[in-house]
Amino acid sequence: MHSFAPDKAGAAEHIAKGKDLSEKEQFSDAIAEFREAVNCDPSNADAHALLGDALADNDDRNQAAVEMEAAVKLAPNDQDKLDRYVAILETLGKYEQAVPSEVKLLSLRPKDAVLRRQASWLYEQVGDDKKSLELAREAVKLDPHQEKSWCDLVSVLQGVGKTSEALQACKQGLKVLPDASSLYYEEGLILSSSKHPNDAIAPLRKAVALDEEDDDARALLQRLTRAAGKPIYLIKLQKVGMSLFADVVVNEKVRTKLVVDSGATSVVISNDVAKRAGVNLASARDVAFGSASGEATGRKVRLNSIRVGDAKLLDVEAIVHDIPSQDGEAGLLGMSFLSHYKVTLDSDHAELWLVNR
Repeated sequence: MHSFAPDKAGAAEHIAKGKDLSEKEQFSDAIAEFREAVNCDPSNADAHALLGDALADNDDRNQAAVEMEAAVKLAPNDQDKLDRYVAILETLGKYEQAVPSEVKLLSLRPKDAVLRRQASWLYEQVGDDKKSLELAREAVKLDPHQEKSWCDLVSVLQGVGKTSEALQACKQGLKVLPDASSLYYEEGLILSSSKHPNDAIAPLRKAVALDEEDDDARALLQRLTRAAGKPIYLIKLQKVGMSLFADVVVNEKVRTKLVVDSGATSVVISNDVAKRAGVNLASARDVAFGSASGEATGRKVRLNSIRVGDAKLLDVEAIVHDIPSQDGEAGLLGMSFLSHYKVTLDSDHAELWLVNR
């Protein structure tokens, strides 16, 4: 048997040609050169990484991830390759797969505040709120003069329902960065959904004064001044495809995502959510209901409560039905909830505004 002897000189030659082609944006030809480099020397981490980059530039991100994975296995402490691998996995939505490499990067760069912000976001995507919050706090501690770190911490605290702590973080950040317009906006955003929304006017005015181009702060300020003192709630939504999702808590037991659908006559939740929320389905009767996708049949129930952000409604009519999922929805936030509020849906900014009637 003959052992394979890597052609390191040949690999270097193909790498040089591939780099030149990549700079000229001739990605297909560059890919061919980098593949030849890998064939010449399969243990060359740079060849795999450059092939991964070229594949990504050519919109073949799945194969790019395969090559970058090979590169980081060959060079497990190469921070640049780890960064590039994590970035490709994130574009593919493969957040769980990205976590081990992000953990490695965190160990290699223990004082990197920006990395901790990025890792916080990643852990938020995989549903690890505790780790996400821990990393967001570390980022602020490492670089308290970075406005983005404070804003990310506020966002994470809001996302895990720690509204009072999020407000306190705004105030702490403004002590360090008194001209941070985005922190004034975040403070106003939190206060706008409190029992005293008029308290948000002062920080929002400050945000607009510091940044005249902050259209979001200006728009929120205008909405509040027109709300005539009524409670106003701003709900940040998640846009997936053509659907806008709201984080909804059912019976103060189950957190789920429902599509905001003003064409649905009722709130619709899945059988799984209903069971976990303790809904009694034994006595529920069948009922037809309408949604944006047409007519369907489900079981009519009463929910103890529905909470969307700080907007909470008691004794809500709902229908239990496993709707066909297009964008991953577990149900619909329909008119049995929405009709109790004056509703403004801003699809451009993925925001839902609710004002008590």
